[in-house]
Amino acid sequence: MKVIRLKRLKMKNIRSYKDQEIYFPEGTVLIEGDIGSGKSTILMSIEFVLFGGGDIDYSSLLRIGEESGSVELTLEINGKDYVFYRELKRNSLTGKIEQKTCYIESENERKKYSATEMKAAVLKLLNFKEPKGARASSVVFRYSIYTPQEEMKSLILEDNDEIRLGTIRKIFNLEKYNIAKENSKFLSSLLSTKIKYFQKMIEGEPDLIKKIEEEQKNIEGYINQIPEYEKLLSELNLKKENLEKDYKKAMEDYNSVHEKDKELSEHRKYLNKLQEDERKKLEKIKELESKTEELKNMANSISIPEMKYNKDKLEEEIEKIQSEINSRNVRIGEIKKDIKNYNDLISKGICPVCKREVHPHEFEKELYSLEKKLQEEERILKELNDQLNGLKGMKKDAEYAEKLVITKQKYLDQMGDKEKLLSTEKEELNRIKEEIENERKRVEELSSVPKILEEVKEKVENLNNSKSAIYNEINKIIGKLEDLRARKEETEKRLSDLKKDLDEIEKAKRDLERFSNIISFLDDIFEPAMDDIELSVFANINREMNELVSSWFIKLVPDPQKEIKVDENFAPRVTQSGYDLGIESLSGGEKSAVALSYRLALNSLLNNYSGSLGLLILDEPTDGFSKEQLQKFGDVLRDLNSKQIIIVSHESELENVSDRVIKVEKRDGLSSVELM
Repeated sequence: MKVIRLKRLKMKNIRSYKDQEIYFPEGTVLIEGDIGSGKSTILMSIEFVLFGGGDIDYSSLLRIGEESGSVELTLEINGKDYVFYRELKRNSLTGKIEQKTCYIESENERKKYSATEMKAAVLKLLNFKEPKGARASSVVFRYSIYTPQEEMKSLILEDNDEIRLGTIRKIFNLEKYNIAKENSKFLSSLLSTKIKYFQKMIEGEPDLIKKIEEEQKNIEGYINQIPEYEKLLSELNLKKENLEKDYKKAMEDYNSVHEKDKELSEHRKYLNKLQEDERKKLEKIKELESKTEELKNMANSISIPEMKYNKDKLEEEIEKIQSEINSRNVRIGEIKKDIKNYNDLISKGICPVCKREVHPHEFEKELYSLEKKLQEEERILKELNDQLNGLKGMKKDAEYAEKLVITKQKYLDQMGDKEKLLSTEKEELNRIKEEIENERKRVEELSSVPKILEEVKEKVENLNNSKSAIYNEINKIIGKLEDLRARKEETEKRLSDLKKDLDEIEKAKRDLERFSNIISFLDDIFEPAMDDIELSVFANINREMNELVSSWFIKLVPDPQKEIKVDENFAPRVTQSGYDLGIESLSGGEKSAVALSYRLALNSLLNNYSGSLGLLILDEPTDGFSKEQLQKFGDVLRDLNSKQIIIVSHESELENVSDRVIKVEKRDGLSSVELM
C-alpha cells in the first residue's frame, strides 16, 4: 500500500506563473482564489509533471513570450521524498513546444528519462495498475486522486450506458477479462489450425513407414558391397607398394647412371677445351719463336763504332769554346762601335764635346789600328766557330753511338723475355698434353654409360607406366567406395530425417490430444469462468459503489425522502418518496452532491484497487452547495481516511472546513500564492 503526500511544487514560466514555489502542509488544504487567478494551473502542473501531456496543450501551458519553462514536484511516497521534473522548450526552427529534460530524483540520486519512459517510471513508483491503451495522463490518478468536478458530472449525466460502462471498465481495469477471453479465442483458433496440421501429418504415417523400410534395405545393400571393394583396394595397395619399391630402386640406378652420364659429358667438354688450349699454345709458341728470332737478327744487325772521345769532356770543351766565342763577340761589338764613332767625327768634322773642328788625319791612325784589331778578332772568332762545329759533330757521333748501344740492348732484353715466356708456354703445353691424355682415358672408360642410361631410363618409364595404371585402378576403387559410403551416408541421413518425421508424427498425436483438451478447457471452462468472474467483480464493484454513493449522498443531502442508488449500468438514480427523479431536475447543490458522492465512492474503491492512500484532490466540489451542505461537507472531509486533502475552490466559506489556506491572486497577468 502506497501512502502519497504532496510536499512542494515549483513552476517556472508556466501560464500565469513566472517563478513560483508552493509548499503543501498535511491535513485539509484549501487553494482559494477568484476565477482565472491560476488555481487550475496548479492542478494542471501536478498532472503534467507526473504523466506528461495528456489533454494539455503545451502551447497553452508555456507562458506567452517565453522560450522554456519547467515544473518540479516533490512527493512523499511511504515516507520517502521523490522529486519529479519536466521541462518544456520551444524549437528554434519549427516554433513547436516540446518536452526536453525529464528526471526523477531521490536520496541524491538523479535518473533521466524520455517523456514516455518517465510516465512508466511514475506509474511503477505509485503502484498504479494502469489499463492498457490509456491516454498520456493516468486513468487511475484521474479517478482515485483527482477528477475535475465537471468531468465527473459528465460521467454521471452520460445518456449512453455503454460509454459509462466502458469508462468504469477502464477505471477498474475490467477490460482484462475481455482481453483474456479474446486471447483465449485467439489461442483456441491457433490450436485448431495446429490440430488440422497434425491431422494432415498423421495421414502420411503409412507412406512414411514404407519409405523407412525401403531406405533400410538400401543401407544393407551398401553395407554388403563395401567390404568387397575394401578387400580389392587392399590388394591393389600391396601391389602399389611393391611397384613403389621397384620404382624407387630404378630411380636410384637411373640417378647414379645419370650422374656418370653428366660426368662423361663434362669430361668430353673438358677434353675439347684442352685440345683447343693445345692448339692455341702451339700457335703462341710458334709466334714467340718467330718473334725471338726476329729480335735476335735486329740486335745482330746493329754495329757500334769505336768511341775516341768522351762525351762529357766534349761537352766541357764545347762549353769553354762557346764562352770564348761569346767574349770575342762582345769585343768585336765594342771595336765596331769605336770605328763607327771615329767615322762619325770624320764625316761631321766637329767634336761633339769641345765643338772644335776635327781633321780626318787626326784619327786615321787610330781608325786603322781598330780595323786591324777587328780583322784579327774576326779571324780568331772564325777559328773558334770552326772548332765548335767540329766538337759538336764529334758530340753527335758520340750520342749516336750511345743510342745504338741502347737500342741493341733493348732488342737483347726483349729477346730474353720472349725466350723465358717461350719456355713457360712449352711447359704449359706439356701439362696440357698430359691432361688431354688423362681425359681421353676417362672418356674411354665412360663410353658405355649412354647405352646403360637408355636401358635404365626405359625401365623407369615402364615402372612409371605400371604405377600410373595401378593408381588409376586404385582411384577408381576409392571413387566407388566413396560413392557407396556417400550413398550410404545420404540414405542414413534420409532415414534419420524420416525417423524424425515419424517422431514428429508421434509427437503430433500427443499434441493433437493435448491441444484438443486445451481447446475444450478454453471453450467449456476458461471463457465461462472469465464471464462469471467479470460478472462477480462487476457486481461487487456495483454493490460497493451503491453503498458508498448512498452513504455520502445522505450526509450531503439530509433529506430523508430522497435516496440515491447506482443501477447495473453504474448510472446514479435518485428517488423521492419512491418515485424516480431525473438528475436534471435536481438543484445545483444536489447535482454537486451526487457528483461528489460518486467521486468519493470511486476514490475509495480505486484506493483499495490501486493500493494508494493519503492524497485526495477535489476541484470545485461544492459548486451550488448551501451553507448547510458546506457544513455537512466539512463533516464528510473529517470522516475520510485521507492524510492530505487538496480542495480547489473560489468559495471563501470553505476556509472554515480547511486546516490551511493557500491564497492565489493574479495581478498584471502574474499569479502568486501565499500560505495562510
